[in-house]
Amino acid sequence: ALVDAALAGKTAESVRMLHGLQREGSEAILVNWALAREVRSLYPMSLEVAAGVDRKSVLQRHRVWRSRASCISAALSRLNPKGFQALLQQLAHSDQVLKGQRQAEGGIWAELERAVLMLCGINVLQRKEAIND
Repeated sequence: ALVDAALAGKTAESVRMLHGLQREGSEAILVNWALAREVRSLYPMSLEVAAGVDRKSVLQRHRVWRSRASCISAALSRLNPKGFQALLQQLAHSDQVLKGQRQAEGGIWAELERAVLMLCGINVLQRKEAIND
């Protein structure tokens, strides 16, 4: 439900759901996995849409369920391939934080919130290390 809310661009609802998962003691790694899985499937779709392919035929070719078509379509209209690339980089960073390979101010849940906001279409400030990489 969190992923679908973020795909639909429902920022307040998505952040509220993410904080609820954190309070419930959900595993951050599962949240990161769910977001990354969705973004990895959306990136090639965004390339096709950017190349001028009709969004409806892209959804059909990628076998998007009818029940999810509206939220997927909303994400594809909101984010371009560059936005999905940035989101994939953010999720890779979150994965490194989860594995203890990087530190993050605010911890893993702040990094997941950053990813959710990006998926909702909110422009977030780049981290210093992202600028220097």
